[in-house]
Amino acid sequence: LGLPRITSRTGLLGSQPSGGGGPHAGAGGGHGTMEEGRLDVAKLPSSSGPTLPLLQLLRKPEYRSMILGGMYMCFLSNTLFYGLTYALPAMFTAFGNGVLLEPALQVLVVSLCDFPGIAMAFFLIRSREIGHRDGLFGLTISSAVLVLMLTSLEYGDDRLWVGLPSAYLAKYISQALFTITYVYLAEVFPSECRCMALSCCLAGGRVGSIGAPLMFEVLTCQSCQVGRHSYYLCLVALLCLMGAVVVKTMLTFELKFEPLEGSCCEEDELAITLPVKEAASLTGPLQGTSGDSAAGGSGDGTAGKA
Repeated sequence: LGLPRITSRTGLLGSQPSGGGGPHAGAGGGHGTMEEGRLDVAKLPSSSGPTLPLLQLLRKPEYRSMILGGMYMCFLSNTLFYGLTYALPAMFTAFGNGVLLEPALQVLVVSLCDFPGIAMAFFLIRSREIGHRDGLFGLTISSAVLVLMLTSLEYGDDRLWVGLPSAYLAKYISQALFTITYVYLAEVFPSECRCMALSCCLAGGRVGSIGAPLMFEVLTCQSCQVGRHSYYLCLVALLCLMGAVVVKTMLTFELKFEPLEGSCCEEDELAITLPVKEAASLTGPLQGTSGDSAAGGSGDGTAGKA
């Protein structure tokens, strides 16, 4: 007897006898040909199922909103983080000539605010009272308020008592938002398509990091009475407010301190794995029967039926 062969994707198994009156007939005695004992690899079920896992994920409304919302949150966190990194040095040029107000020193202080932001993200991640979505909602609202307060830097030394703390806190919050966003998205997708779904979200983040400097330069208006960078800051604040809406409406669940999702389509997974297990279970007895028949010669009719 040859090895069983899968004849369809539904898991129907069968054995194909060799030509010339059975596998043990002919001059070869108890030895079959290589073609008879070869499993048809082309007809094996694909490990990815009938369709791509990402397409199966997009068919479910809750996961579809998670992917789109995750793309926007990555876009927002990158726009805020890299936008402030690019914009603040240009905004600090409106300061006076004091030693403590040198633009280079203020850029250094703002950069050092990333470390408290990392500590805050660690606290939010480890907290059992505050979920990831609650943290994202609070961080987006705080970012919108602080970015609007950054417009006070456009008025020079008179309102530095508002502008400088706003710059420090905005950079601090942007670092925490950046970290929490990626930690949250790394947990919510099923394992079989987590990399692909997370990559789609990361692509949205790359758009934000690339577009933030361009938006800053395009929206800079020297003749604006409120401030030459006010258009850009108002746009970023609006994006942060939209991020709060996205967190509440599109990010519908989280898996903080919970087991990660294993599969996005368990039914298709069972339909794929069961035929392979049947083939593995049938291969052993069939090989043993073939070996016994080969040892006993050409075999009798009972062995042939087996």
